[in-house]
Amino acid sequence: MLETLIALIMLCLLFFGAMQIFQWAFARMFCDYSSFYAAKAFSLGYAYRTISKAARVAAIPISGPDKYGLLKLPRKELTNRLRLYMSTGNAGVNFDYWDGSGKDPDLRVSYSEYPELKQIRTKVTLHNAPYISKGFNNFLHITNKPVNPYGSTYMVNHCAGWTE
Repeated sequence: MLETLIALIMLCLLFFGAMQIFQWAFARMFCDYSSFYAAKAFSLGYAYRTISKAARVAAIPISGPDKYGLLKLPRKELTNRLRLYMSTGNAGVNFDYWDGSGKDPDLRVSYSEYPELKQIRTKVTLHNAPYISKGFNNFLHITNKPVNPYGSTYMVNHCAGWTE
């Protein structure tokens, strides 16, 4: 009985630890995907507001709870709402992780330009994400700092030489 209990505890630790790691890897994959769309928007010459909107729309699966039931809408209406969000403003599209403050989860988009190489780099980071808990982080001795999933992309800046 004791051996079974010890084996079950070990299996639960393994299973739930793997779940947290897979959730973090999923978030990392979507941060990469989101940074690609941010780089694409930047390389086409869009403003920072549009760049961050493109990154946020690409990162919807890791953006936290759906406040307005947006993902339950039919595909055509969802597409129209996202287009309206990209072109005008809110349009009822809002997720918890988009405008975090303090210790809340926050999806951050940053970019840098390298004119001599005609390249840009975008980075999307999900700060304060609840994917790898502090207790599990300490158990694995990863680090004392929180582990934030991020993705970055380098891309040719097509808008850099459009006036030449």
